[in-house]
Amino acid sequence: MQKIGMRNIKTAISVFLCIIILRFFHNENPFYACIAAVITMQSTVHNSFTTGKNRMIGTIIGAIWGLIFALISPNNVFLIGIGIIFVIYFLNLLNRKNSIIIACVVFLAIMTNLKQGTPLVYSSNRVIETFVGIFVSVLVNYLIFHPKFLDNLHKDGKFLIHNIFITSKDVFNFNGDINISGLNLQISKLEKSLDSYLSEIQSEGAEKQHVNKINKVIDTSKTAYNHLVILNSITFTNSPCNCYFNESNRFNINELFHEDILSTSYINNDINIVFNFHVQHLLETLTILRELYSEEY
Repeated sequence: MQKIGMRNIKTAISVFLCIIILRFFHNENPFYACIAAVITMQSTVHNSFTTGKNRMIGTIIGAIWGLIFALISPNNVFLIGIGIIFVIYFLNLLNRKNSIIIACVVFLAIMTNLKQGTPLVYSSNRVIETFVGIFVSVLVNYLIFHPKFLDNLHKDGKFLIHNIFITSKDVFNFNGDINISGLNLQISKLEKSLDSYLSEIQSEGAEKQHVNKINKVIDTSKTAYNHLVILNSITFTNSPCNCYFNESNRFNINELFHEDILSTSYINNDINIVFNFHVQHLLETLTILRELYSEEY
């Protein structure tokens, strides 16, 4: 059974707090605050802030245009259509495309739901409620169970290296056409996680050492991946029986994996020269990866 994630829990906490806060101020319509809290809650504080900022800008712009058009004639079908054009065009001019959708939603909410109160009060309330939702969500994301990026980065890095070793062993054992694309996805995931971490902090001192280590894992893994792709292509195209390890590579494979993988004789031809070239460089890369975490794979 899949466990409930912390982002899930923090989203629920944010919604709960929004309702409590607005009820304390006798506001019985927490819908917009709760929606803002749900959307703003992201995997990182930086992403939450960015999402919240985009939503706040969209809400303000949508509320301003909604107020202007509602003062003219609320619920007017033609003005609603024209207003949407204004909202989208204006945000495009400001290069705020990520705020367009929420701006249109707020504009439509004001133009179609204005049943009591003045347009100014209704528009102001939507802006305030959205701000409450954003503020609560960012604060909760920052204060409660702050994401352990470094631990997760190293965990993902070790898992990636482990899978590279497993895949390399399969290639060395000629275990048929191997699906290597999963490694590329893991490398991309680790890169994105590192980018998220860097957006959260200023990497200095000890943290810079961690960043450099993860960067080395990523770069070295890319090198290993490239060699694996070529080796897998060679063995798949030419048949494993035509590929032989030279003495040096055979020895290093057995040393690296602590088992006698192969003992076939080497045949000197163009295929084997290219094959052993990539085997040699893959082994060098695997040695570097193993030393990064000083673990056996």
